[in-house]
Amino acid sequence: VHVEEDPRITLSAADREQRRKALTKLYGMARDADAARRKVVALRTSLTTLTDSWKAPTAPQPPEEVKKGANDLLAKVKQTVPTFEMEREGGLGNAGPPLKYTPPPVNQKIGRLMNSIDNFAGAPTARQLADIDAASAQLEQGLAQVKQLTGDDLTRLNKTMAAAGVPYIRAETTAAPSARRR
Repeated sequence: VHVEEDPRITLSAADREQRRKALTKLYGMARDADAARRKVVALRTSLTTLTDSWKAPTAPQPPEEVKKGANDLLAKVKQTVPTFEMEREGGLGNAGPPLKYTPPPVNQKIGRLMNSIDNFAGAPTARQLADIDAASAQLEQGLAQVKQLTGDDLTRLNKTMAAAGVPYIRAETTAAPSARRR
């Protein structure tokens, strides 16, 4: 078997290298963004479950400082989630007020860039390279926020909860489902 490139594609070695570097960077960014998304969503789920459990009529009520700490952390988490995941509001397909524009999450930006570069046999355009830099900056900011929330902020809340005798929470993430082979 003799394998040759498509003769219609003329891609210089420098362009091929630039394309490979861009895709390698984007694949790493996608991995980091997905891990951060999992962490922040797990933390949101844990905090929401905890605060909702306190609303039950027969539920034991924690001290006010614990409630305030949990609600404050949940508010911070809800501000960070849109960086990694689009929030759905209301039912889809219903007539109603005009939709408001919500910028796409960084995960979606990275995926679009990977697809647009991977699906074209050429060097990334200047616009694509600028978009990679912008997505990278947004990702770094989001990663720092997630690290703060799942690190210091969660530790502080858990210490307050432990001092009050309330079981602490964890932001456990589940492993990504493995690809099944047929």
